[in-house]
Amino acid sequence: MTPAEVGRFEALGYRAETNQRWPLYKIGDMGVHPNADQPWAWGDGGDGPPPLGTVIMKALGFVDSAISLYETGVGGFGPDCTVEIAKRIASHSSVGTVVVAISDALDGSWTAETRDRLLRDSPATPNLNNFFLKHLVRSLAFVYEKDIIPCSATYLNISGHNNEAIKMLTNLKTMPSDIITNMRAHNELGVVGEDLLRNDDMALELAICQTLTIWEMIHHVPTKKQPQEPLPMYDFIPFASCNDGQFVVLDDIYAREGESIGDLGIGIKHAASWAYKKLGDRKLPKPGSSVVLPLVFKDMFLPLMKALLRSRVIAKSPLSNASDVRRLSKAKVAFEENGYEGKDLVKLLVITHRLWTSKRMGQFADNICTASV
Repeated sequence: MTPAEVGRFEALGYRAETNQRWPLYKIGDMGVHPNADQPWAWGDGGDGPPPLGTVIMKALGFVDSAISLYETGVGGFGPDCTVEIAKRIASHSSVGTVVVAISDALDGSWTAETRDRLLRDSPATPNLNNFFLKHLVRSLAFVYEKDIIPCSATYLNISGHNNEAIKMLTNLKTMPSDIITNMRAHNELGVVGEDLLRNDDMALELAICQTLTIWEMIHHVPTKKQPQEPLPMYDFIPFASCNDGQFVVLDDIYAREGESIGDLGIGIKHAASWAYKKLGDRKLPKPGSSVVLPLVFKDMFLPLMKALLRSRVIAKSPLSNASDVRRLSKAKVAFEENGYEGKDLVKLLVITHRLWTSKRMGQFADNICTASV
């Protein structure tokens, strides 16, 4: 490196040694080493392929370093999903043990005990624990087509955002299985069938999370820090049936112009709260005077969930609609076609998942597959 390049390297938090070489993988805004695309640059001097860790680091060098502030569906997770964090995860001393644990769990019988033991006993890995580990396991279970884990008496809590809702539901003696029964019941709001919400505790956790977000935004009181107005409260009956002919939420709300969201569509990037706000453009009927805020949780939380699911505002239920899950599934197929399997495949999917958005997942997967040719 030149002295100027060494200065930039150190400013990014790296230690520069005597005669420091420019890393082959991309560091911050330094660009990629001029020889990074040479076949000899990443090899170990032998005839075999380079180690997987080397291939991962190279592929990450071609991924957008961070999620754009303007990219949809990111929420507040952008700072936790930079390429630098993905590199730390890939190179951490405990990641191999975590990968083995996940791989073994996916290879065996998938039960609540198996999953919960995996989440509980996986070695602590910086940037890959708590919420991110739970989110990863939920996505991998879907991509690997593992058996669903039916709702029972215990709530799964992935994000921590659900703490208050789970506490209130528990105090009301409403078990997860009771919610599924409620969703399946025929009433004026219709029926939420298996196609919209599987009897699966991870799927229910996501539905509770998105319903709670909208519940809180309906009850929001503007402040100086959060001056936005509360979301409107729609009449549940026309709201629940709005996807039955008035308009198609999946296409009218979520798809861009000229696009359609189906089995081969682009997938859902936005959170349900974003789509709920857009419903105002569709002139849904507002409630009559009989609906008074604040809503009573024990009477109104589950009807709101049912209306959100029936209207398809909670469009990531089923999870197959989510764009990141679709991209992870596509990456798995591509990796397998390039000869990756077992624990190596799981490690690649762990890193792919942490890149968070479809675009960045695709950049990584495409470069892994190019390196494997």
